[in-house]
Amino acid sequence: MKRPIMENRPKAIIKFETQDYVVETVGYIALAALWFFAFYSYNNSPDIVPIHFNFAGEADGFGDRQTMFITPVIATFMFFIMTVINSYPEMFNFPVIITPENAQRLYVLAIRMIRLLKIGVILVFLIVDLYTFASATGQEGEMGAFLLPAVSVVMFLPLIFYLVKALRTKK
Repeated sequence: MKRPIMENRPKAIIKFETQDYVVETVGYIALAALWFFAFYSYNNSPDIVPIHFNFAGEADGFGDRQTMFITPVIATFMFFIMTVINSYPEMFNFPVIITPENAQRLYVLAIRMIRLLKIGVILVFLIVDLYTFASATGQEGEMGAFLLPAVSVVMFLPLIFYLVKALRTKK
């Protein structure tokens, strides 16, 4: 069966509910925390900090401590791009065909997934910055082994949750 093109998708007016305001606010707070931590770590790190880690979590690249600001800049850009994209849910790809009957439910589901992904992106960058700071100051301990699994869970959990719910909302 051929999927309808996006121009044929129904438009829907999505209204914020309390949980939407809460998640959006948490996202902005997390973004502010990332920036706060970047300034904190910049002021409390040595001049040379780790900028790359191998799969074992060991630093294998080093650079100036100003690199602590790269992750907040990238995270801020991604956060605001995802915020803008969230205004156009009819442009998203969906695992089911969008109909007038299911559009509202699927659009709300997709928008909420993007909101959770925004927080996930910030958390991933915050985890990376925390590990970088801990490594730069000699406090990393055994965190390296958990870095990749933690990042994977934070990024894929909202996506898996969304796909399960979206596939249950066929009509």
